Amino acid sequence: MWIRSRGEETILTCRVHPNAPQNRIEKVQDDQLVVRLNSPPVEGKANKALLKLLAKTLHVAPSRLTLIQGDKSRTKVIAIQDITPEQVLDILDLPDNEE
Repeated sequence: MWIRSRGEETILTCRVHPNAPQNRIEKVQDDQLVVRLNSPPVEGKANKALLKLLAKTLHVAPSRLTLIQGDKSRTKVIAIQDITPEQVLDILDLPDNEE
């Protein structure tokens, strides 16, 4: 599951596509949240851009997000404190069906 609850946190599994024309959260595909970032995948720039985009989109402080897996991978696992999966789904408002 690309989104799940773990205690007080929500865990997201993201598939990151760096060097995109713009930052955007696109869709859910292959049980991962597809995120396009205009940052390059060097020196943690894409990781920082992902956390910043998610924090801004979800209206939470960046300090509430933690990259817990995938530091050097395109598949990232993010923990977000004090927000439920239902709240995340409401905010993201993604299509119901996966492509």
